[in-house]
Amino acid sequence: MWLDGVDQPLRINHHTRQQHSGRTHPAETTQPLAPPPRRKQPRNKRRVRGLSSLLDSSHVTVAGVAGPTPNRALRSARQRQSERDARNNTRRGSGPQITPFWFVFWLVPTFNFDVLFCARNKLRIRRRSGDACEPHTVSRRRTSSLNGATRPINVVACTAAKASQASDAHVTAPMLVALVALTLTTAGIVAAGARSLLPAFGIAFATSVATSVVVTNMLRRLKQAQQPIRSDGPQSHKQKPPTPTAGGILFVPCASVVALATAQQQHQVQVAQLAAAALAVACVGLLDDLRKLLNRSSYGGLPARVRLALEAIAAALLLLPHTGFPWYFVPHVDAPALTGVARLFFGVFVAVATTNGANLTDGLDGLNGGVSALSLAAVAACLASSFPGVATVCASMAGVSLGFVASVNRSPARVFMGDTGSLPLGFVVGAAIALGGIPVVVAAMFCGVYAIESLSVILQVAYFKRTGGARLFRMAPLHHHFELQLEQEEQRTPPLTRQEREIRVVLGFWAVQAAFCLVGLMICGVISA
Repeated sequence: MWLDGVDQPLRINHHTRQQHSGRTHPAETTQPLAPPPRRKQPRNKRRVRGLSSLLDSSHVTVAGVAGPTPNRALRSARQRQSERDARNNTRRGSGPQITPFWFVFWLVPTFNFDVLFCARNKLRIRRRSGDACEPHTVSRRRTSSLNGATRPINVVACTAAKASQASDAHVTAPMLVALVALTLTTAGIVAAGARSLLPAFGIAFATSVATSVVVTNMLRRLKQAQQPIRSDGPQSHKQKPPTPTAGGILFVPCASVVALATAQQQHQVQVAQLAAAALAVACVGLLDDLRKLLNRSSYGGLPARVRLALEAIAAALLLLPHTGFPWYFVPHVDAPALTGVARLFFGVFVAVATTNGANLTDGLDGLNGGVSALSLAAVAACLASSFPGVATVCASMAGVSLGFVASVNRSPARVFMGDTGSLPLGFVVGAAIALGGIPVVVAAMFCGVYAIESLSVILQVAYFKRTGGARLFRMAPLHHHFELQLEQEEQRTPPLTRQEREIRVVLGFWAVQAAFCLVGLMICGVISA
């Protein structure tokens, strides 16, 4: 006689005959009885039974906590009916039940069941509010094999949401507000130069949002594309999840297509020249990113001299036909001025300096994208009347950069632009300044954050060598200095998280760059005070 919950067949004796009155076995023997033969089930029934074996195996695991389950043995019709009745009675007040074939969850307010994952011996429940993961004991009852009574089986349910996910709500709100303000400010700067540049900016923004999502999904599938973390960088950056890089691979193609489509026909030569030079610099950045990924080190890219030489060659080839007119230092003042070879060399220096300044600025989520968008918009507004083709490329690049930040690069970033995106952004800023002959004082305003970041690195290295190991800043570039300063503030209660510190630094640098650009536009007369 086989009963549920008993590991061995029941031995028939006098005590058993008294317990089961009137039910005797035809052959009273102490030998175990063989189980009845198991009927072969149809194919679809076997599939359902296989699923139930996953859920009702020797252990049921809920959120990583295991608990024993009773053996599944053959039952008589009377015992199965009594078990069903007992389960129906206990379901009314026992909370979530786990049956052999289904998961039946009660809508408890402390849980959010929109993410459920069921696999072999695994069940993940994500809590709605949760940073803390507190156990919830669920009582599950099954009918006993002999007397029809129910016995509890405790299953511990725990949330699987991480503490960082709980803080996304109050961190994302200021970032979204800042993105709206940044977009309106950038569009206003572009419109201040010429309203004809707004179509290029808007189309590039929408194109960047669409293509960035596609490129990000492709890169996130490649584990080899994950950005190596700096070994000497902030320790909090090592806690970031693996994030792919080279997300700016479509910056120049998207901006070039939009600029060629929106520019007038007589200005398309300027667009093609600047776009070709930017594409060459983007290829240099892509090669640098690939070497870093292959070497699995943030310092395993191209040698600095090789990269600087390639950038200088691209800038020289672009600026060589445009050395005939003077380049002034101060607006509305005819002297001093640079012409000829001096203008060429200074233009190459400015292009290379802004290229590497943008590369140094690309250290926090969304920092370089917002700063570069403001710089490009200011340059486009300044050159809208004298060099419309160059201004169209700058407006398109501003829209592409801003769309990338708004879609996938805002904190927390889903993908990094890498050198593939940061180098062409800085190069277009410097090359456009050199092509249009923007006065040096105004150009310094348009590249204010680039100059500050580069100067902080130069001062840090010089002071370190001069003093034999002392540091002028906590860490260079300068944005890491402010990040570590916020991290070491002990009087703040509660302390800021890594993401909150990054957002504060990024928003501060955006505001500083916007102020620089507005002052530069007022100096050159594009806008009035």
